[in-house]
Amino acid sequence: QLYVATSKPEVLAKEIMDRFDLSRYFIRIAGASLDHSRESKTDVLLYLLQQTGSSGREVMVGDTLSDIRGAHAIDIPCIAVSWGYGAEETLGEAERIARTMEELKNLLETRAWARVSR
Repeated sequence: QLYVATSKPEVLAKEIMDRFDLSRYFIRIAGASLDHSRESKTDVLLYLLQQTGSSGREVMVGDTLSDIRGAHAIDIPCIAVSWGYGAEETLGEAERIARTMEELKNLLETRAWARVSR
């Protein structure tokens, strides 16, 4: 199951995802609130988990240190991807770094990252 957790305002994130016909791939799109009650990545992740429940098998796939630290703050492992906004040298706190889509796919399918302790 795929979800979006972004620090962008939720209303804007939904518009962007709809515009590029990506919403259909995700069960829920969660983002920051306009009233600033939900701003950090951790806030957004907690909000998303409140909405969807936790399976205990969540993994964050992110491209910034904020993604990694937000997930780790609530004990969710993170696989960083090197092709996003974050510089690769800032992604070392993630359980793994995927440098290609194929590598990300393999990490998610095998859950090999889950055996790595922080």
